[in-house]
Order: sequence, then C-alpha cells, then structure tokens
Amino acid sequence: MLEAQGILYVAAIALCLFSIGLFGTRQRASGRSSLFIIAFLSVEAVCFLFEWLMIHPHTPAKALWLGLLMTTSFLSAPFLWLSAHELTQKSRPPLGSLSKGHFLILLAGFILCIPLLATAHGGVDYVNPNRTVSEAHSLFIHTTMLLCIILYCFQVPYYLTRIYRLLVGQTNVRQLFASHRGDGSLSNIRFLILILCSAWLLGILRTVHCIVPGSSSLLELSFTFVDVGVTVGVLYAIFSHTTKLVSKPDAAPIEARQKAQYFKSPLAEDARIRILEKLSYAMEQEQLYCDNLLNLRSLSKHIKESPHYVSQVLNQDLNTNFYRYVNAYRIEHAKRELLEDPKRNVFEIALQVGFNSKSTFNTAFRSMTQTTPSQFRAQA
Repeated sequence: MLEAQGILYVAAIALCLFSIGLFGTRQRASGRSSLFIIAFLSVEAVCFLFEWLMIHPHTPAKALWLGLLMTTSFLSAPFLWLSAHELTQKSRPPLGSLSKGHFLILLAGFILCIPLLATAHGGVDYVNPNRTVSEAHSLFIHTTMLLCIILYCFQVPYYLTRIYRLLVGQTNVRQLFASHRGDGSLSNIRFLILILCSAWLLGILRTVHCIVPGSSSLLELSFTFVDVGVTVGVLYAIFSHTTKLVSKPDAAPIEARQKAQYFKSPLAEDARIRILEKLSYAMEQEQLYCDNLLNLRSLSKHIKESPHYVSQVLNQDLNTNFYRYVNAYRIEHAKRELLEDPKRNVFEIALQVGFNSKSTFNTAFRSMTQTTPSQFRAQA
C-alpha cells in the first residue's frame, strides 16, 4: 500500500512542477500575470512532497514533515484568492497590501504546530523511543493539532467565499460555473477551486479517520488516490481547456462559409426587417445585453425567432456575429457609465453591462475603442 501511495505522490509532484513550468512559459509569452497561480501549484507540490516523506518507511523526522504539511496547507487558500484577485483586477496585489488578519491566521496555524514540530527526531517513527512524554504532554500535542485543523477548516470556506465574490460580484451561483467566453484565466481559477475543496474535504476525512479507532491502509490509499486524482484531472482540464481557447480556427474562413450557407437559404426582406426590429428593441429598450448569461439561443428564444435566422441577419445585414453585436451595446453602455460616474469602480460597471470579468471587459473595450476603460475616462 505504501509503495502505491508513494508512486501516486511522486506522479503528483512531477505534474505540479510540469504545470508550473507551463504556466511560467505562457506568462512570458502572453504577458498575462499568473504569479500566484504558480505559487498555489508550488504549495501543492510541496504538500505532496511532505506527504511522500511521511509515508516513506526510511524517512526520519516524520513529525517534522507532518507539522510542515499542516502549516504549509494554510497558504493554499490565500494564494488562490490572490490568483483570482490578480486575474480579475488585471494587477498583481502586493503582499504588503493584505490586512493583518491574513497573516494572523498563518501565524496562529504555525504556533499551534510548534508542539508537534518540537517532537521531531532522527528516527523513522513519529514517537521518539529515547524521549518518552507524559500523557498530559501527549494530550496537549494532539489538542493543538486538532485546533490547527479546526482553524484550517474555517479558513478555506472563508477564502472560497471571497473568491466567489471576487469572480462574480453577486449571489447567482450559476454565474460562477458558467462559461466565461474567451477567458481561460478565470476558468483556471474555477478548476483550481476543485483542488482546494478536495484538499479541505480530505483533510477533514483524514482527521476523522485518525480519531476513530482502527486505521485502514486501504482507506488511506483511497484518500491518496482521490487527492492525486483530482489534481491530475484538474490540471489536465486546465491545459486542454486553454489549448482549445488558444487554437481557435481562423474566423475569416468560417464567416465565408456562413455567408455561402446563408446565400443558399435567403430570408425574405420582410422577415429580415422584422428580426432587425426585434433585435433593436431587445437591445436598446430592454437592454437584454446586460444579462451576462445571454447567448444566441436565449436571445432568439426571447424574440421568438430561429437562432439560425437571427445569426443569418446579423451576418448578412449587420456584417457581424452575435458576440460582437452584443459587446458593441455593452461597450456603449459602459462608456456612458464611465463618464457619468467618474469615481465608480470599473469592475462594477463591467458587471452591470453584462461582462463576467474585468479582463474580458478590458479586451472587448480596447478592441472597439483602441483604449482601456481607465484611459477613456481620463481622456474625457
């Protein structure tokens, strides 16, 4: 069992290091900051290393690795929150800007692990045969460990709540797991949340497993398999997802094929005018573009027209596609908001007009105005 666990941990460490290298390469190539995602994956790799050291039969100082594992785990949630902040705000938050509460939690976790760390010795067992401890001392060590785990159990949900608020800014849970069109970075955060949730849940289960009399090596192997399996699955999903986003087919041939297809099935002029009027009313009067879950199918359903015909009218009569059409209304609305309320947060405006993230908003704004929202506001 221990050999199988060791193989799983080594594979997880190697995958995390490989992923760190890929993120670093993509960061240099794209200029998009991902320092804290790299830091998060580094923490995961270090935690897997400590796990491997703990189960290896010939590794000394096992209490040291357990204590370091517990203290290092407190870094995962803050780094993931900083990653979300880094991507949604398009700026790297300095560590000095964090409130004292962030560091107090880390300090408390380290202090609670000191009694455990103090028991580390050169032998290959947790208990030092050359230094017996009293029952009261042993109870003190296990109590501080339990308090440390309880603190961790409250820390992770706290940061997950902050990440949720940062990503969507409102209370619609579906928006968090909805597809962020064209924004692979925020998808990465959503995937990495699964790793954090898995580690948090397994930490609780392992604690219960240790407290309940009668340990099971098969159950411990199952915990390891789930822990490593989630990490492998998430990292695979991240890179397969971002590869799909990067390797988009050339838009020009697609539009040419669409026009040829529409030419074979022309719409009558009165039908095209009817659809154009419905689209105009839905956008200008009902401001349907403010719905950040809007897509071609839901828009077509709203105006009671075929999605194929709506797409055909947008392509033939307006020489555009659905996303460019909707984003044009969103950007015009955002420009008005930027000028009318100069002190209002840009991200709030982005959410109001229908964008899911600040980075997607900035990209669309720059594409249509050749400037950023902040520059546009400053030039007015």
